[in-house]
Amino acid sequence: MLNIVRKGAVAIMALAASAAALPASAAPCYSDKELQAHRVRQVQAEFMVAALQCRGTHPQVVSKYNSFVKKFGGNLNESAKTMRARIARVDGGRGAFDAYITNLANEASMRTMYIASYCDTVEPVMDEALAQKPKELPRYVAGRMAKDEPIMMCASATPAAAAAPKAAAAKAEPKKAEPAKASTSKTAPAKTAAK
Repeated sequence: MLNIVRKGAVAIMALAASAAALPASAAPCYSDKELQAHRVRQVQAEFMVAALQCRGTHPQVVSKYNSFVKKFGGNLNESAKTMRARIARVDGGRGAFDAYITNLANEASMRTMYIASYCDTVEPVMDEALAQKPKELPRYVAGRMAKDEPIMMCASATPAAAAAPKAAAAKAEPKKAEPAKASTSKTAPAKTAAK
C-alpha cells in the first residue's frame, strides 16, 4: 500500500512539473533562483488545491495546508517576490503574475480528476513536506519535481552552453583537410563566427 501511495505522490509531483503553467513568454531562460521559486509556487498551488478538493473527505488536509503556509511563509513570500520580478521582466505587470498563479492552480485542479485517490495520495506528500525545515524546502521541492520541465535554464545550464566545451574540444583536435568540404559556404561562416 505504501508503494502505491508513493507512486501516486511521485505522479502528483511529476505531473505538477511536466504540466507546469509557465508565463506566456517562457522562452527567456530561468535562473536557478527563478526555477527554485517556480517549483515552490507549484507545490504551494498543489497543496492549496488539495485543501480545497479534499476538505470534505480528508479535513486534515486543510489543517496541513494551513501548517504548510505558516511554516514556509518566508519561502512562499520569497518565491512570490522572485516570480513577480521575473514575470514583470519577461511578461510585464501584476496581471501576468496573477495569471501565472491562476494557471498553476488550474493545472493542479485538473490533476485531481486524473489521479485515482488523489486525496489519499497527496496527504503523505504534504506530511513529507511538513517534515522539512524552511531552509530545506527548496532542495526538497527540487528533488521531488520531474527533471523534464519545459524550462530553459540560463548560462551554463542550457543545452547550447553545455555543448560549447565539446565543440571547442572538437575544434582543437587536428582534422584531416578535405578541400572540397572546407570551401563550402556552410563551413566558412561557422569557422569565422567561432574565432
